Amino acid sequence: WLGFTFDVTGTLLMHLMAEGSFSLKDPHTLTGQLALWLMLAHAVWASIVVHRNLEKMKNLFHRYSLLVWAVWLIPYFGGMLMAMS
Repeated sequence: WLGFTFDVTGTLLMHLMAEGSFSLKDPHTLTGQLALWLMLAHAVWASIVVHRNLEKMKNLFHRYSLLVWAVWLIPYFGGMLMAMS
């Protein structure tokens, strides 16, 4: 949850610093929003799996974690490349 909180805070701060309007038509914004929603679902699922100690769900959870991380890398590196250009 702490990681999700920091990511949302960082995203909001970058939004405040950015020039231009907010549009989901922009690929960077769209993938960033997708990543944040996936991270929220990830945090909720993690809380449930840990609280209930569901061994069977831990395997699926780790696979989902890799998917969320991979999606998160798209706006992360995309934003970095946009800033450098």
